[in-house]
Order: sequence, then structure tokens, then C-alpha cells
Amino acid sequence: MKTKLSALLLASILLLGFLASTGLVREAGAPAQPIIGNVCIADPTTANLGLTQTPPNVCPPAPGTTFNGPWTNVTSPTPPQASPTQIKVGVYVNDSEAMSAFAITLIADHNILTPIDADLSGTVLVGTPTVLIKCIGAVLRVGATCDPAYDTVDTITFKATGGLGQITTRDITGLLFTATYNITGHTQSSGIPVNFQTGCTNTSVPGGVCITIISGVNENDQETAQNGFFNNNAPPPFISISANQTLIGPKTPPFTRNVTITATAQNGWPGFSTDSMTFTTVASPGLSATVKGTNPCITGGTSCSVNVAITVTQAGSVTILGGYASVDPATGETTTLDAPVTVSAVIPDFTIDANPLTVGPLLPSIQGTSTITVAPIYGFTGDVTLATNAVSSGLTAILSVLTITGASGTSTLTVNASAVGNYSLRVMGTSGALSHTKMINVTIRIQISLSVTTVTVSPTTGPVGMKVTFTIVIDNTGSIPQLATVNALVGNVTVQFQNVTLPLGPSTTKLTWDTSGYAPGTYTVGAKVIPVSSGKNNGDGVLTPATFTLTAAAPTGILAILSENLSIILIAVIIAVVAVVAIFQIIRQKRKAPSTL
Repeated sequence: MKTKLSALLLASILLLGFLASTGLVREAGAPAQPIIGNVCIADPTTANLGLTQTPPNVCPPAPGTTFNGPWTNVTSPTPPQASPTQIKVGVYVNDSEAMSAFAITLIADHNILTPIDADLSGTVLVGTPTVLIKCIGAVLRVGATCDPAYDTVDTITFKATGGLGQITTRDITGLLFTATYNITGHTQSSGIPVNFQTGCTNTSVPGGVCITIISGVNENDQETAQNGFFNNNAPPPFISISANQTLIGPKTPPFTRNVTITATAQNGWPGFSTDSMTFTTVASPGLSATVKGTNPCITGGTSCSVNVAITVTQAGSVTILGGYASVDPATGETTTLDAPVTVSAVIPDFTIDANPLTVGPLLPSIQGTSTITVAPIYGFTGDVTLATNAVSSGLTAILSVLTITGASGTSTLTVNASAVGNYSLRVMGTSGALSHTKMINVTIRIQISLSVTTVTVSPTTGPVGMKVTFTIVIDNTGSIPQLATVNALVGNVTVQFQNVTLPLGPSTTKLTWDTSGYAPGTYTVGAKVIPVSSGKNNGDGVLTPATFTLTAAAPTGILAILSENLSIILIAVIIAVVAVVAIFQIIRQKRKAPSTL
């Protein structure tokens, strides 16, 4: 018995040692060693095969996936189909720590790969995932805002979280999300990178790489990043699709039409690819589509077709996507592609328009108008009833005509408001189940229009220290008497100002310039008027047409007395000199004369 217990104990110790070596168990209290995963760009068809391996491996070997796909739309040199072929780019995580959310930004040249969407179908996130941010080409589709620090026309930013409080297991491997691009150009032989954007902060990859894998509150997993490439300098074998009609109707709904979709082999298809195209549909509200026939279909190197039954209850469109996987014969790599064709459904209907869409700016309580035009399309003959709704508080709106017979005619919308502000309303047109609206904006403003018409100074010349009077005439052609600051200018400098309420029409303001401290010379003088209340002056409010010449300062004290009496003093000095000379001459003559005594 003792021997059996010893053997059992030894076996248990060996088993625990083995489990500990695999990381399945660890010493009590010992922290788990962090797992550094890999986030990679990969082809979905190829990566999904990697999920079936043991252990699963979805990331390609270095240097990464090279995608290839045809430039097929109408901008290409020889377009085989109307719309560009779409490429699916998968973003995967391989052998990572447990995660609850992610934030990732991809970047590729939009002239070659135009970003159009991203989705969570097949994601490894647990529970019901929620998209937090989706920015496609710097255009916000979901969430609060795009970030100009890293969102550009070349990027797709996708941030999502799993169900509340839910987290994946450790060593997680699988798809994070799928990005979709339109192939809209042809690369050089070197191709273009399909990378993770840089310039982000607090990420899972060093160097600001825009990959953040979140394991918990304020906790990021550690990851590495593997980029990809796109090179269609030598396009692979591919499939184009077309429809026997891309416009169905006009017809009064509901109705159903069958459309034939043909898949055509191109550029040596299938080559090394599996000859198969699977059709799916995306319908706008009010339409539904059902694929009939063999789906997927096999081209046999030529073509194959399916029918799509489209049921229409309102105008809209259905996009039929032909999905396939193309193998590049030069590299052996697979690229997952969609060939799209869109069918539009039209019904007898009407349009409604407004001219202008923005009325104003109007003065308070002054009426403005917009012409509402209703027109039939696709043979519509019904009458259209017009009404206003969603009218901003304080705005009055009246339509001159409420019924447009035969959906062809106009109605005048008259609006006004007593308070300054921005207003809006909708004009709605209805005819049976059909309804269309047009949004109209109304702006009420106080008009400010002040201009300086004349500036004169008196005197026009004088010495330093004198006071110069500005006579400024201002014309108020605005809507109300306006409080404004009137400025006297010497050059561009205000030398005196005054707040004045300017009545409608012309008025005069006088200001004084003290020339003390200014150097002699000729100065350009003028005036400026600035409204005190908020609002923009329609004129520039500035006029500088006059000049003033400043001379040297007048003398003061004894110098002033001498200056003012200079001529008199000069004459007196001359007379005194003459008198002195005369007296001197008389004295000399008396000395020379002989004495008679």
C-alpha cells in the first residue's frame, strides 16, 4: 500500500511539473508571463485556412502579404465593368493576450486603394461587439470625431469593443476586422505599402504604431506589427460582372423584376484560382433581392449567370457583389475580391426644391422669400400638398400655394422674424405614400453700414504745440442709429477718439489733436469709424484724404518779444546808430574848428 502511494505521489509531481512547464498551471501568487502577440495584415481567405491549423496561425511569413487585384472601373484604360473591383484586407491578431477591445488605423495610397468601409463580421471580440469609432478616409461614419493627428484621406480608423465586461481567452488568434477598398489605380512595379499608421500614443506597439489591443481598463497588451503590400502592376486572372439592366422601372410599387447577372472570366481566369463566384446582395430600405440559380457559379473560363429577383416598395438600389479569391500566378498569393454591380429602381415620383436655400440676411421684421418648386419625375401625375414644419420658434413662415396640381408648379415661401438670429424650417411635399422635404435656413441680422465721407482739419498748417480741429462727416446707411467709436488719425495712429451715437444719414463729429511733442513736417490725417455693437461694418469705415503741415514751435518769453518786435527794434537800432554817428561827426567838427576867443 505504501509503495502504491509513493508511486501515485511521484506521478502527481511529474504531472504538475509538466503542466507548469506548459504554463497551464503556475505557483500560487506567481504572475503569468505576458504574451506578446502579433497583429498582421492578411488575406481573409488565406488566414481563415490558418485558423484550421494546430496551433492556429493566421499571419503570413515575413515580409507580409502582397495583395493583387484588377483596376476594372470606368477610369481604367480598358474597363470590363462599371464599378471598381473591391479588395478585402483582413486585420488579424495571432497568439495574443486576452483582449476586450481594439483601436487600429490602416494607411494606403488612396489613389490606388480608396478606403470605403470596415466591418466586424467574424471578429474575435466576445459578446455583442460595438463600433466606437469608424473613420473612412478622414470622414466620420460612426462615433464622436476623427483625429487629424492620424486620420487622412489614406486611412481607415476602426475602434471597437466586445460585450460589456467580456474578454477573450489568452493566446487568442483570429480576425479583428475586415477593411474594404476600391481598386482605383495601377501601381508601379514596386507596388505600394498597406501599413499600420504611425503617430498614435499609448499603443501596444512601440514607435507610436496605431495598434492598441486592450485587455482591461487602462491596460494594453504588448504586440508586434506586420504590414502588407499591394501590387497590381501585373494584374492576376479575375472575374468581371455585369447586369442586363441597371435601371428597373419606373413603375408604381410594389413590383418585382428579374435581373440577369453575368460573371465573365478575364485575363486568363481561372489560372491557379478556384473557378467560383459567390453572389450576395446589399439592398437599400424598401427593396429586397433574392439570388436564383446556381450560386456560386462556375465560369468554365468563359462566363456564367444568375438571376436576381428585386422586389421594390420604394425607390432605391441593390448592389450585387460577386465574391471570389484570385491567385497571383507570379507569387502564388491569394487575394479576396468582390466584383460589384448596382441596379437602381425608380418609381413615378416628384422632386421638391427651394431657391434660395438660405434666406437673408434680413433685417428684423422684414420679409424674405424663397421659391418652392415641385416637379414630376418618371411620369408622376399626382397632386402634391405643401406644408411647413419644424419651424424655429419666433419665425413666421407662409406658403402662397398649398397644393401643386400634377406635381408641376411653384409656391412662394414668405418668412420673417423680429429677433436677430439663425432660424430654420422644412417645407414638406406629400402625395399619397410619397413624401419629400427641403430644409431652408433664415438669417436675421442688424445691418451696419458706416462710412467716413469727408475729413477736414483746421488750420491746415501751424507750429508744434497748437491744437488742430478735425471735422469728420460719417454717413450711416445701416438699418438703425449706431453707437460707434470715431477716431481721428495721424497716419495710422489714433490721436483722439470719441464714442458717438450716429443717426441715420450723414452726421458731423469734431475731434481735437494736440500737436505737442510732434516733430515739424507734413502729416497725413484722416478718420476711422468702428461700430461698438457686435456685427460687421459693410464699409471699411476709413478715410485719410487730408494733410497737415507742422512748422517749428513759436518762440516764448524774451525771444517771443524780440520775434514779434524785430522790425521795430531793428529800425530803432539803425536810428540809434545813425544818431551816434551824427553826434560823433559833430563832435569831431567842433574839435577841428579854430577858437575865436
